Amino acid sequence: MIRAVLSILLLLAVLPANADTEIHKCVDADGNVAYQQTPCPVVKEETPEVVEQAEQPPQALVASDLTPEEVEACKDPLRDAIDEVEAEMLRGFSPEEGEEFKVKLRTLTQEMRACG
Repeated sequence: MIRAVLSILLLLAVLPANADTEIHKCVDADGNVAYQQTPCPVVKEETPEVVEQAEQPPQALVASDLTPEEVEACKDPLRDAIDEVEAEMLRGFSPEEGEEFKVKLRTLTQEMRACG
């Protein structure tokens, strides 16, 4: 549990480094909404809406119907991977590597949330 809290705190500390990134909200012809860093494709009837990253929370991931044991089995390798990234970060890193770490931690955190 402490590892998870520390991982989240570390992730939160790394995320604000790129707070000026714009997130584009795109809606396709079927009404499906997608958030992306690149501008939306041009649509005749609608114009894409640009939202600041701080204003729009990440989409909630749907929890699966796993047993507690299956959830832990899903999360354990992800926790280990987060620990490895944290260990790499403690050795120091360049700004480019910092971006890579941020992406890795964000991806691992999202995968962990998807476990349930």
